[in-house]
Amino acid sequence: MVVGDVVSGFSAPATILNFQPAAGVEIMLSAIAMNNNVNLPKLNDGANTTYLAWGTNEEPSGSNIKVFINNSIYLYIPALPAGEVSGFTGIQIK
Repeated sequence: MVVGDVVSGFSAPATILNFQPAAGVEIMLSAIAMNNNVNLPKLNDGANTTYLAWGTNEEPSGSNIKVFINNSIYLYIPALPAGEVSGFTGIQIK
């Protein structure tokens, strides 16, 4: 993949989505999709995990975002309930 390419993916049903770009690659995520708000998306560095700011219970939000990830700080979404999937889309910027 090269700078400017669209990057997207989905988890298998009820499985963890862990998206860690290759070393030297940076991605700007523009949307994160989930079937529910049970297990919110997180940033992970291999040792520490933190939730992304994520709307409210009344107004969940996963689109029209800008989240920058790389090989050191990457996207992690815990497994959703049975039969449900999560996904993301963005663009490679480096």
